[in-house]
Amino acid sequence: EATDQAGHTVTYTITVASPWVEKGVIPFGMPVRLTPGKGYSIPAGKEFTIDGDDTVYVGGNKVYVDKEVNITFTEK
Repeated sequence: EATDQAGHTVTYTITVASPWVEKGVIPFGMPVRLTPGKGYSIPAGKEFTIDGDDTVYVGGNKVYVDKEVNITFTEK
């Protein structure tokens, strides 16, 4: 927020995202936040699991979510 000498105030909001968000390739071994309406990729040539889920996710495929989630992919 900035105020000039005449008393006019301007507010700026800056959102900073991790570099992986721009490319959409999910890193593994660390928690990430996924949002609906966007397709994410997991690294090709590897298999991944998610805590609390027995599903094996094959790398190179797109991942979509129907609600905002915090998730950690672990290399199998």
